[in-house]
Amino acid sequence: MSPLPSGFALPALPYLVGLLVAAAVAGGLLYRRRPPVTEATVTALTPWMAAGGGLYALFQFGAVPSAVAPLFGSPAVYVSVGVLAGNRLGAAVA
Repeated sequence: MSPLPSGFALPALPYLVGLLVAAAVAGGLLYRRRPPVTEATVTALTPWMAAGGGLYALFQFGAVPSAVAPLFGSPAVYVSVGVLAGNRLGAAVA
């Protein structure tokens, strides 16, 4: 019995490297900007979490273009959405 969920697969190496670099950039941006983590911030991240689930559902349905499909598999979709949300939050904090 595997401890990983079924369908768990890392993307191909070029996608994985790009995703890790993007995550590092988003993390660095958030580290430098230090946005306040309040109840409102956490609540504002809820739609991003729902978007991750929705994008993964589209991936499972086969509705994602093949060029970006590796970024929407499990668990990469949550890192992809986290990168988008982190960059958006980091850019919004002045």
